[in-house]
Amino acid sequence: MAALNRSGPEEGADVTVVMITRDRRESALRSLRHLVELPERPAVIVVDNGSSDGTVETLSAVPGVTVVAAGRNLACAGRNLGVELATTPCVAFADDDSWWAPGSLARAAVLFAAHPRLAVLVARTRVGADERGDPLNAELAAAPDGP
Repeated sequence: MAALNRSGPEEGADVTVVMITRDRRESALRSLRHLVELPERPAVIVVDNGSSDGTVETLSAVPGVTVVAAGRNLACAGRNLGVELATTPCVAFADDDSWWAPGSLARAAVLFAAHPRLAVLVARTRVGADERGDPLNAELAAAPDGP
């Protein structure tokens, strides 16, 4: 881990969003703008997998975001660094081209609190300007553990 910038989560946040990125500064910045404006005010940790395009410096300037520079490409395992830093009861993942809809993280936190044996929730993904359902949604809903 090369660099760490802690702007700090909002007081009382129930959810931390962990995002991984590599050389996708503009896309990650767009996603962060959506995440930091959510009414839930989640803590946001970005793990940078060895970017060379100024991603670390740019994202470190976003208030309320913690940026971890992994120094090399850990791929999806980079999420583990973010989870290790999370101090909230719930952790949600986002990619550098995605974000959560307003209210969805709060709803997930309520479900986890109400069902202590619940370990994982898989969100429905919407894509494009028209927010059409991703074809993967049907496959996830048909998984053995149910919708």
